[in-house]
Amino acid sequence: MADAFKQAVGSRFDKRVSVEFVFQELDKLPPGFTPPPAARNPGAPAHAVLMAADAISGPFAAINADDFYGANSYRLLADHLVPAARITP
Repeated sequence: MADAFKQAVGSRFDKRVSVEFVFQELDKLPPGFTPPPAARNPGAPAHAVLMAADAISGPFAAINADDFYGANSYRLLADHLVPAARITP
């Protein structure tokens, strides 16, 4: 599924911004944490950011795939992260 995701999503952005992929892994949790017995992935956004820690070197945003707050929200976010940035559909 990773290759299909990279092709479908990454290829839409990699010509405009630097794109790096990281994946959530059940065995990469902070000490003292264990996933629920039936868990297939940790699922929490905080865990996703933890997995990306080595790939993050400056201001960033984490966006949930199942939440869409409107195009203007992402424009405001981009303007905050990169002055004069514009997101075009």
